[in-house]
Amino acid sequence: MHAFFELEGVVTQRGSIRASEHRQSGRWIAQFAGSQGAQCATLFRRLEVPSYTALVSAFGQPYRDWDQQSDGVLWYLLRLYTAGELVFLGVPAGGKPAKDAERTKNQETLHNGLPSGIAACVDQEQHAAGFDGHVHLDTPWQFEQLVVENPFRSKWRTGTIALGPLEPRPIPLEIGYTDPSRTFTHLRDHGMVARWPYGSDSMFVLALADANVDVSAMFKRDVQINLATGGGFVHGVCAAIDMVRGAAQRAHAVAHLPQEEQAERLRDIDAVCRKAAEAVQRCGVGLATYQIYNSGDTGPRDYTPNRAIVIDIQDDGTVIASGRGVVVLAKKFDPTMDIPLP
Repeated sequence: MHAFFELEGVVTQRGSIRASEHRQSGRWIAQFAGSQGAQCATLFRRLEVPSYTALVSAFGQPYRDWDQQSDGVLWYLLRLYTAGELVFLGVPAGGKPAKDAERTKNQETLHNGLPSGIAACVDQEQHAAGFDGHVHLDTPWQFEQLVVENPFRSKWRTGTIALGPLEPRPIPLEIGYTDPSRTFTHLRDHGMVARWPYGSDSMFVLALADANVDVSAMFKRDVQINLATGGGFVHGVCAAIDMVRGAAQRAHAVAHLPQEEQAERLRDIDAVCRKAAEAVQRCGVGLATYQIYNSGDTGPRDYTPNRAIVIDIQDDGTVIASGRGVVVLAKKFDPTMDIPLP
């Protein structure tokens, strides 16, 4: 792990990140995250919640699809996000990005589509450049911030933080495919990165809430804390990420209902989740991770508010709690297993 901390001595000049350098950073980060962190990020990435799907594509969009290493880096980006260290801004881009070679077209789309106060310049040559262009914030913008204060008690808060203008400091722009390790490297070297993912008609600016934070020093401290706590740091980060994922699932499960029905439906979901958690605890294990399915949308429409909740414990330790039109899958955080889909 010490090689990561020596990276400060070989950081290349701004705008010329070597491919091997950011990939090596990715390997060190993934080693720290381990299989538990990678699995936690995988479950988050598979959320079918539009806002978080967009956020994940802003963090990274690997050309060769996700693997354990890229999920490990995603985990660390989510660690920064859930701690309030990483904030983001989403703005209309005017359309979806064209292929990488169609730089003139991408420039025209951004020039005509970005709102006033933010400007982008797409590199028209891009010969071995470290990024696809750069973005400037000409006026202050309100970046969204999430802070998980205690994942084990579901305590969190959301808000905004004003950033910009940042002249003459440019923000690296990455269009389309990019490894999450490159996103991390831009944050480390520049404190910000702008992302325009394939398939998205929005541009996202990711930024460190405190531009003076040394991300390399933070990573080193995280590793030391994790060693001192016997893996407790990774466990706590996974709990925070899992709490955000569960809350997103919970909200998404009732989003299609009229406002007056949502509160009652959330009570049903919470009741089934509690039963699932109790069953997991009876199995003698600790923290559980959940997947929530609203069978009113995806399965039998036999919703009965006061119907008994049925618990089924599988051979692999997975708990399936069903009733009140909801199916919840819960299990111990175990890096060797994944939650089966229904």
